[in-house]
Amino acid sequence: MLPDNINHTEDYKVYENSIHFDNNNKKNFTEYTSKNCYITHIRNITYDSKMIEYKKLILDICQKSCIDYNFSEIRPSTIVSTEDLLHSGHLPSFEDNLYKIDDNNYLIPTSEVSIFGYIINDILTKQEISEYKIFALTDCYRKENSATSKFNKPLIRQSCFEKNETFILCHKDNEINSFNLMIENVKNTLNKLNLKYRIINVCPKEMSKNAFIQYDFEVFFPSVQDYIEVSSVSLCINHQIMRSPIYKIAQHYSTLNASCLPINRIIAALIDYNK
Repeated sequence: MLPDNINHTEDYKVYENSIHFDNNNKKNFTEYTSKNCYITHIRNITYDSKMIEYKKLILDICQKSCIDYNFSEIRPSTIVSTEDLLHSGHLPSFEDNLYKIDDNNYLIPTSEVSIFGYIINDILTKQEISEYKIFALTDCYRKENSATSKFNKPLIRQSCFEKNETFILCHKDNEINSFNLMIENVKNTLNKLNLKYRIINVCPKEMSKNAFIQYDFEVFFPSVQDYIEVSSVSLCINHQIMRSPIYKIAQHYSTLNASCLPINRIIAALIDYNK
């Protein structure tokens, strides 16, 4: 059952000149973050001391929620091979958005790729299957060459951004319970941040290539009077597994993934609410 939409029924002031929508403006975002966050490139930013402290508070909320929902943390590589991207389904479909290092290595577009690679290696090493519930905070790299719009500016969309990712590998009999757990984790985090959001049951034509079921969480941004996606919770059933070397031992298992959350985009939302 689709969860109910959450909180906040009061009216919001429209901040028409929110700084994070202006590529050329290197002024302060708010009084709190004055002179502590600068746009260094159309798709990249630099944080300084006070903004870093603010960012750590947000990270703490995101990661504590993952721990409360019994996810284990790893620190995976941000460089992956062609094989890793084929297994996760990001090649060939995502190739135009990837940063390629050499003939066989890329920067990760999401830690979903490296987490799944870690799980594959662990299963092949042990030669036995078990369930995994993992989260990881990493930098992610995407070219983001889409046309400029109100949703494509720093801090909204970046070529290099930090994201807290959750990933589950479970038996297919437990996939719906795992999907609901991921939804509750994202809801819990957004509620603690006190952000207005809605949950969208994404239609099949709009879902990511791997997804069998996908719910998107979208946060309301007063400055544009619209909702912007901050998390996609995806049940991929065995789509990724059947492309990987563990398909025989794990053919009755499913993978799931969700962002919890993209840190810079959440900062942008909090700035919009002057929090």
